[in-house]
Amino acid sequence: IEIYGNLQSPTPTMIVVDADNGMGEITLETPVTETPVTHVRIQGLRFTGTARTFMETREPLLRSDWTIYRGGAVHLRGTEDVLIANCQFDQLGGNAVFVDGYNRRVTVKSSHFDRNGATDVNVVGSPAAVRDPRFGYKAPRPDLETIDTQRGPKSDEYPADCLIEDNLMGRCGRIEKQSSGVNLAMASRITVRHNTIHHVPRAAINVCTGTWGGHVIEKNDCFETVLETGDHGAFNSWGRDRFWFPASPKGAAEAKTMRTVLERYPDMMRWDACETIILRNNRMHSDHGWDIDLDDGSTHYEIYNNLCLRGGLKTREGYYRTVVNNIIIGPFTCNVSYEKPTFDRFERNIIVGGRYISNNPELWGGVLDSTLFYVPQVKEAQPAEAVRQFTGQDANSLVGDAHFVDPENGDFTVGDGSPALRLGFRNFPMDEFGVTSAHLKVLAPGPVIRLPTQFSEPAPGRKRGKDAVFMGAKVKKLETESELTAYGASSKTGIILLDVPADSPLAGYGFQSDDVVLNVNGKKISSLRTLRRGLSGKGTHDLLILRGQAEKLIRFSPNQ
Repeated sequence: IEIYGNLQSPTPTMIVVDADNGMGEITLETPVTETPVTHVRIQGLRFTGTARTFMETREPLLRSDWTIYRGGAVHLRGTEDVLIANCQFDQLGGNAVFVDGYNRRVTVKSSHFDRNGATDVNVVGSPAAVRDPRFGYKAPRPDLETIDTQRGPKSDEYPADCLIEDNLMGRCGRIEKQSSGVNLAMASRITVRHNTIHHVPRAAINVCTGTWGGHVIEKNDCFETVLETGDHGAFNSWGRDRFWFPASPKGAAEAKTMRTVLERYPDMMRWDACETIILRNNRMHSDHGWDIDLDDGSTHYEIYNNLCLRGGLKTREGYYRTVVNNIIIGPFTCNVSYEKPTFDRFERNIIVGGRYISNNPELWGGVLDSTLFYVPQVKEAQPAEAVRQFTGQDANSLVGDAHFVDPENGDFTVGDGSPALRLGFRNFPMDEFGVTSAHLKVLAPGPVIRLPTQFSEPAPGRKRGKDAVFMGAKVKKLETESELTAYGASSKTGIILLDVPADSPLAGYGFQSDDVVLNVNGKKISSLRTLRRGLSGKGTHDLLILRGQAEKLIRFSPNQ
């Protein structure tokens, strides 16, 4: 079913030359709605057996490795007040519902999505509505001298004020792995509420870019996610908007330029992420990554009253993230940060079986305080002294027993006398996650609660003084999930060149700080010893490195 408004003819187009996805130049159609279709109801229908669209996913989303096909079993373009309710989308070849371009007040509710080939609900605006759009992760940022400095969209060709509520979504992405239960891109004020999303290859809910925010993500039950991929989250986002400067654990690659630009435009990070995105009262579980993953540049978030069941929570470079009153099984990770101030806050959270992780704690901005690190054997709560030494903050953070009521069965309510209550933590409902319709609740599975088996006071993290030295540079093995995502590596193999002084031998051969050496002469590097051995012979050596999350070959002769 395709429902299109009256569209401008001929259809405007946009030529993309920096898609960075192997397709070269591509021409995109960017329809303009002149008169929308209004008040249509699609109810009680079953959709099944549509054609696969895998080879048609050619359109890149902004600064992303996502490509999409703008179509689905139900395709809306130029509509207002459309209701899709009590439908079944079963074993489709591609997307189920695609809300495309100008749409207002579309509702998708009380429907069952099962084993579909791509994304269950795509809500995606037109790139022509974006100011200074860029395509591809490595696409150059806008020219800072000619950049459009106005806030928000430049046209109405995007979805807004839509509702995705009370849907059961299972096993999407059977064919297209770069998919999710719900995907939001170039959209505004979308509410995603009371959905159960489970057994998916990547994210359950994905937010592509910060354009234009205002979403409310609440009371969803998302579990068994990131099953076939990695470096992702049950809730996943990025915000590679006009302000975004790529960064590594050492900070922004163009730190000086970034400081100058932000002095001129101090609110630049909210030009595209105009309105706050709210995540609240969700239950999230990721199998290979973070439960909540705010990746590159994710900005302008309020995250509270969430239960993270396994992978923890991550922020990366970005601004204005408030994370309060959450229960987090796993670590809180900030592996890449911008220079202070970032206006972030992490307060009054309970961390279970995890700790703080930062590849550069000196650069970690924002406020860190009033965290309870759950260690049940500590009956009388104690100051989190090791954490204080690590962060230089956390004056009120504690280590102790949270007094959970019944965590093995999913009730993480804290009882009277919990030290978390003294820190300002407040209980939130544990029985309001997921679908609400009776016919869907009967079909909906639930997550398996897997509690950590060992608890100890969180260690302060690895000290840089223990790093090895190789050819005048400080180095270490790439070995953690945090490092993997920070450097853009595909596996935990390689040697990180943490600090390459300008006068060191390695710098003389063309290496830089934050390079990751992946292999020497075609052989993978599993340790510093392997690297030394690979370079021990005479002659020329080929080293494959990662630099700025892209592979690069360096050829040199260390003995000459």
